[in-house]
Amino acid sequence: MKPIEESETDRPRESGESDREEGSTGSDHGLDSGSSAEAESAEERADSRKPRKRGFFLTAVVVFFRLVVTLALLVSSFLAGIAGGVVWHFVEQVSVFEPRMVQHLEMGALVIDARGQPIGRAGGADRWLVDYESLPPHFLEALVAAEDQRFFEHRGFDPLGMARATVVNYRAGEIREGASTLTQQLARNAFGLEGRSIYRKVLEIFLAVKLELHYSKEEIVEHYLNRVYWGSGADGLGAAALIYFAKPPSGLTVGESALLSGIIRSPSTLSPFVDRSAALDRRDAILRRMHHQGYLDAGELERELAEDLDFADSPAETMARQQRKHLLLRAAKESRDLVAFPDPGYLTIETSIDFALQCHAAEAMNRHLDRLEEEKRGPAETTPLQAALLMVENTTGEVVASVGTRDFDASEFDRVWDLKRPAGSAFLPVVYAAAFDSGKLAPSSLVLDAPIDNREVMLGGTSGILGEWSTEDSGNRWDGRIPAAQALRESKNSPTVRVGFQVGLDALGEVAARLGIETELRPYPGTFLGATEIGLTELTRAYTAFANDGRPAPRPGMIRTIRTRSGEVLYARKGEETPPRGIGSQTARRIADLLQLEGEGSGFLGGKSGTTAEYTDAWFAGFNREYTWGVWVGTDEFETIFRPAFGGEVARPIWDSMLHPEGVAEEGALVSQPSGSAGAGAMSDPSWPERNPGVDFFAADAAEDATEVAEEPELPHAEEKEVTKPRAVVGQDPYGALDRE
Repeated sequence: MKPIEESETDRPRESGESDREEGSTGSDHGLDSGSSAEAESAEERADSRKPRKRGFFLTAVVVFFRLVVTLALLVSSFLAGIAGGVVWHFVEQVSVFEPRMVQHLEMGALVIDARGQPIGRAGGADRWLVDYESLPPHFLEALVAAEDQRFFEHRGFDPLGMARATVVNYRAGEIREGASTLTQQLARNAFGLEGRSIYRKVLEIFLAVKLELHYSKEEIVEHYLNRVYWGSGADGLGAAALIYFAKPPSGLTVGESALLSGIIRSPSTLSPFVDRSAALDRRDAILRRMHHQGYLDAGELERELAEDLDFADSPAETMARQQRKHLLLRAAKESRDLVAFPDPGYLTIETSIDFALQCHAAEAMNRHLDRLEEEKRGPAETTPLQAALLMVENTTGEVVASVGTRDFDASEFDRVWDLKRPAGSAFLPVVYAAAFDSGKLAPSSLVLDAPIDNREVMLGGTSGILGEWSTEDSGNRWDGRIPAAQALRESKNSPTVRVGFQVGLDALGEVAARLGIETELRPYPGTFLGATEIGLTELTRAYTAFANDGRPAPRPGMIRTIRTRSGEVLYARKGEETPPRGIGSQTARRIADLLQLEGEGSGFLGGKSGTTAEYTDAWFAGFNREYTWGVWVGTDEFETIFRPAFGGEVARPIWDSMLHPEGVAEEGALVSQPSGSAGAGAMSDPSWPERNPGVDFFAADAAEDATEVAEEPELPHAEEKEVTKPRAVVGQDPYGALDRE
């Protein structure tokens, strides 16, 4: 059989067959109208097949984009969740910071001098607050030009400013502009944000926004200016204007405003007292920026660029600034010893300091030391000289002037209160006061001025004969038997040692302690000649007893009262207990009379110089009825000042300058010269006996006859021969006492 063949109608249509073929076939067989309908149906089927090919592609594209959109939504939702979490985290972090914290500024106690003039603030930042209304308009223009050009437009942070700073710094290859707004800087300063991390920067932005919500722009500027550090010890704009230009902020010129605004970026390097050239270059840059922003026209810019600024850096202004810092440091230390108060900014400290006299003393001291270094010191003596001066009121112990350093910026060490050195022959009046007060000796008693074996004294060595460096005379002379009064007035070493042996070291130590010398005296005979290291305050206080009928002043101090803002008195010096009498009144008057200085004008003046072995220290202590002064000159390294450096030449001129302070008296100086004749008895007291110009002092009051000889201690006497020089200073044992064989 013949296989059945598949008809065309039964087999599937090939995709390549056309509609035309179907149509032509129908025509050839003579199809009727039903065939026409079938042809239309076939066309519809063909049309339906073609879109199926295009639909797959479109579907794939739609599915792909749906996946992308879905993924984007998922990622966006995820990122939004993260962002929301980050924002929520920083909102929580910011919530712990109280905006009012920016109002709390670290400030020291206000310190006032004896004339009622402010010296500064002690125990905290020396800050002087300013208010927005007092600022000149050009200062605000300089500030925003330097630190935040869109300050009055943004709300805490400035994206445009950040972008601009990035571009400017990139083009310059260095940091020319900062990206932090004034508000951000205030937040960083007030809330103590440290470091340079992204986290800190974001937190800073959130805090800045918070501050903008709580404070007006004017308040933000005010808080900012009172907080910013301006270099050279200036906390806040008020202090900066005073330190750099000696004027309040309201008096600043355009150029001065531009310079101060320029310092903010780097106060340690752009301070004009550190780098004048860099500070002026920065000022010029700020002025040009002010011109670019329309604050200055071309003519004004040219004038301001050419202006020479008048800095407060003359020698007198520099000295005054240093003395302020010196006194504030001392006031802070003294106040901490007197009261405990958590916030010194709420305190006012009234002092006995005469600041005008303080500055005069510092200037006089510096001039004198400059002269000594130029005229007296040799090439080998290169260590800078230092000095200290203390002036106290005799009955109260109040400190009127206290200069403890020659240059506070170079050395903050306070040599008035913290330095101890051998007093040398300035200690001799204490030895003779102990002798007179014991009744074993009178001014008229004869003592032996003859060579002493130095093994008995151990001063400057352990061999040879005790030298006479303290007589203010480079020559050495033995005078035999002389009155004790003469031995004291001429600072004779040999008889003083013999007097000391008469008194005894223990008894001498007791008298010294009663006179205010709190340092325990060294237990060897060199102490009779001032070998024990004591402080300038101790020596000065001891001398007040000679001017005060034997009663030393209370422990010296510069603080009179400490009050709170409400007026509560936390401390008053009037409550200080008066010390007991250290020596008898007659003894005190005898010593004062023996120390009286001639030719010093009206009123009584007494004083005694001091010189040490190897000329390492020079002293002078002087007094009148009201005040006692102490002066020390030397080096910090215990080196020789020069040879010979006697106290009368090295230290006394500084004291002399205090007696006639030029320009200070006109301002109401506290120093006064009592009336009386220079030739009268001690302290111009009529009850004091007049001094006999002869050798016999106080003959009417002396217990012994003028011809009586003081009892001689048993001392080995070496043969008279050339005096050997004391050996060099070693460590803290300058006289070699601890090297005794």
